[in-house]
Amino acid sequence: MIDGKLEGPFAAEFLSTCLAYFMALSVRTPRWTKARVADYISSEEEIPGRVSDTTIGRLLDPGYPQEPSEETLQAVAAFLLKMRAITPDQIRLAIQSPSLLDASSFPTIFPRPETQAYQLFLSTLVGRFGAVDARDDRFFTSELVLRRLPKTGVLIVKEVAWLFHVSNMDMIKRSTRNLAPDMILTVHQKLPAAGGKVVTSSASAGFVVATSEIMALLLRADTAGFQSVINVKHISFAENGSILGLDTWRNDGWTDAKSARSYQKHSEKPRDIARLMLREIDYHKFKLDNTVAKLLNKRSIKNRTDGQVHDFFQLEEIGRLDRGGVIEKQTDIDSQLVEALDWGDIEEFRRLLAEGANPNVYYRGSHERLIFILSNNGRLEFVKAVLATGRCDLTVRDEFGLPPSHSPGETARMFAEQSLGPDDLIVNTFSEVRNLLLEEEIKQLRAKRPAPRSPAP
Repeated sequence: MIDGKLEGPFAAEFLSTCLAYFMALSVRTPRWTKARVADYISSEEEIPGRVSDTTIGRLLDPGYPQEPSEETLQAVAAFLLKMRAITPDQIRLAIQSPSLLDASSFPTIFPRPETQAYQLFLSTLVGRFGAVDARDDRFFTSELVLRRLPKTGVLIVKEVAWLFHVSNMDMIKRSTRNLAPDMILTVHQKLPAAGGKVVTSSASAGFVVATSEIMALLLRADTAGFQSVINVKHISFAENGSILGLDTWRNDGWTDAKSARSYQKHSEKPRDIARLMLREIDYHKFKLDNTVAKLLNKRSIKNRTDGQVHDFFQLEEIGRLDRGGVIEKQTDIDSQLVEALDWGDIEEFRRLLAEGANPNVYYRGSHERLIFILSNNGRLEFVKAVLATGRCDLTVRDEFGLPPSHSPGETARMFAEQSLGPDDLIVNTFSEVRNLLLEEEIKQLRAKRPAPRSPAP
């Protein structure tokens, strides 16, 4: 029996990847299929629980809308331990995820009332939120998933933001009630017909701080420190107490004074434009009951926030990006590659790779290789471009020992739990990124595997 609870997107993605590696790389015959794994688990007395091949298939799919049960994860973990495909230390990582470790100090730093009313309030926050904005030919969406972290009273949050170039904005506005935030799924469906192309996307993760004095979402990109704070100014409620939406603004360090005052269509990097659009934005909560959705004559409760939350949390301001109308000329082709990514210029990115730019370069100002930046942020076309070179090393691991495929898989699982439907852009994109990377990781690990020894004479 595993000592500790295995649950949540992190543990599910971790064990799913380990199982996929084992099934693909095992030298035993007959080969391990989903059916054979399920039969072994169900017949082995030392492994708790029973699973079917359908259950195994759902675990291996990051886009499946139902989270695997703790019983399934325990059984798969016990199977992998018995097969010596993972170690007890790796099981401890799956149980004590990085988010859980970070959250362990939160109750001390931000004491929370343990009243029934407060716990009910946290429960109403759990779910998926969306926001939209448009300026000229740029269209922007931001989506949040809030969920309770197992074994704690802490809420974690994942944000995925997209910036699109749209040639027919009127079509988008007509089909979405003039960009109503609850129409994000319709937006995703209409974008191809409206000439919509992804310019940039980004993913951030963090924690929700909710006390009697303040409510804020602390977010960080990749493994850096907390880079932004989403301050919640108002929480809108329906008459039955369900949350309808959040009225928010970002801390001052998120955008500089110039971009906060004006929008310059062709002279700002896509990430700067996205930051500007995120400056003040209202989030709508999805999956509302039809009765609740009609209660738009909602009451509004103001969250008491005095002064700059940015200063309260003593955050370091984000480094400013250089501005310019074109990709800056640099002598280092690898630096030009990173610059092309910052501008969302996939054609220039491909050209530089074809000319010999290193796909394994470290991203500017980061201790992570470029592939982790691309995978973490769901940059599908850029991931395809680096994989097409055949020179991207996917045997590398991050500081937690996780492969490039892990983060997009975990993101897909978090949003799949609150899926908007089969055309869910976040779930589909991050699942595809994860699957492409996982397939190539397995190929590279298989190539590095020692050849089987010849039989003894």
